Amino acid sequence: MRKWWEPIVVVGLIPVFSVLEGLGGFKGFLKFLRHGENKFVVIAKPARPS
Repeated sequence: MRKWWEPIVVVGLIPVFSVLEGLGGFKGFLKFLRHGENKFVVIAKPARPS
């Protein structure tokens, strides 16, 4: 059973979570602007014995 204050806290924390998500996106955007080209690291799969 929910406590009476839980919905209030959830609604109150929505701006906090939005800011955290926005900061992550902004950091990624700045990283994109600085580096220009995306570099993907590919992890090789181990070869199966035949």
